Amino acid sequence: MNKVNPSQQEIAMTSNQERLTAAAYQQ
Repeated sequence: MNKVNPSQQEIAMTSNQERLTAAAYQQ
């Protein structure tokens, strides 16, 4: 795994969570 800045990782996790939430609402 590549080392990522905590803030960058947090943004990625939040972005992924938003996609999952959006997908759940679309269903």
